[in-house]
Amino acid sequence: MKQIPAIFLILFLFGALFLSVTVAQQTFGKSAKDSKARRDIDKAIGRAVEGNFSSVKTVNISTYVLPNEALTVYNKTSPGSLPPIIDRQPEPPVCNRNDHVENNTCVPDNPAAGYKICMVGDLSGNAVPDAMSAGDCNFKIGIGDLGYKSDLSYFKGLNFDRCVVGNHESDAEDGNAALEKETLTYCGDSWWVKFGSSTLLMAFNTNGDTKKQLDAAKNLLAQNENQGMKNIILLSHKGGHVSPNSHHPAEAKSFYTSLEKLMPSSAKLYEVFAHNHVMSASDDNRWYESGAGGRNHYACGQNEVWNFCNNKAFGYLQATLNPDDTLTVNFIDTTGKIVH
Repeated sequence: MKQIPAIFLILFLFGALFLSVTVAQQTFGKSAKDSKARRDIDKAIGRAVEGNFSSVKTVNISTYVLPNEALTVYNKTSPGSLPPIIDRQPEPPVCNRNDHVENNTCVPDNPAAGYKICMVGDLSGNAVPDAMSAGDCNFKIGIGDLGYKSDLSYFKGLNFDRCVVGNHESDAEDGNAALEKETLTYCGDSWWVKFGSSTLLMAFNTNGDTKKQLDAAKNLLAQNENQGMKNIILLSHKGGHVSPNSHHPAEAKSFYTSLEKLMPSSAKLYEVFAHNHVMSASDDNRWYESGAGGRNHYACGQNEVWNFCNNKAFGYLQATLNPDDTLTVNFIDTTGKIVH
């Protein structure tokens, strides 16, 4: 009888061991591709420090999901825990046969002439989104202030292709921490997309770390594959330039001044903002405010630089690719009429 407890103890230990192995396999089980990548990463770090892993001070990584950002995943000198990495669109999208993934976005391999990139911010209601659908926009971008709600349910229902953070999604201004996290998860922080071999669009979070984004833009432009672009579109919620009598000043002026210095002279530069609830344009400088997405209009003005401003109609900005790789840029109102 005295042997029975020992037998039960042995069975219990074997059962616990089996369970722990099973749980570990379920928790850490990876695909063959991930397992190989893990081995390659370990070897690469080992070679860099000649096998002396204890000498590693910090480890920064970039991912296909966040190619423009360096994430600190290990910091030996940090006294506390590292901030959590926000999970932003973890799986790349599945694209159509003639499309490819560009910065976690499906874009056409060779967009045909007439391809329309449509941009608008300060969205409210359905009039402008419906007009964009009726206007056969091929690629739709929300330029911040994406519905003025406590979450992104309204904006997500519009099925836009990309978006950026506005002040009403930012915890530091008119949003809250939960909404900011949701927006970063859904929209990303700074990102870029190429349309064929002619047009590069770079989008920024002007409520984020602009120094970090400036460095990312510099690195992107230095890559050989991004040289020779004929058009570069810079896009964000807050602008580096604003029309006269604006409700909001040029809150991102310093950031855009630095950005403009990075731009190659061989490419035509376009800058698109929202924030002010108007449609306005400076044709010579190719500056555009596209904030007439449905929210109440703001003041509007014109001068020798800003030759167009409309705060009566609602509408969006449309950039159309031409056969010669140039862009035609127009404001379209909710009736489908070109207003500028």
